[in-house]
Amino acid sequence: MKRVVVYFGYGFVFLLVILWQVNSLFVLTDIFGKEFNFKAVLGAILVVDIVCLVTHLWESRAENKNNPRKH
Repeated sequence: MKRVVVYFGYGFVFLLVILWQVNSLFVLTDIFGKEFNFKAVLGAILVVDIVCLVTHLWESRAENKNNPRKH
């Protein structure tokens, strides 16, 4: 049960970060106008966010916490 709550917490924070980044993209679109490629930047942000989340979850597994070679 604790693991489910932790994953829901990660998901909630992940969504908040994505919403904040999308809001920042709208501001950049207003600044740069039509030259700003919204879809490309949004895709790059999503890929980086997903990779960071998966890496963090992988590193925080119990198998990796007790192994000094993994740090």
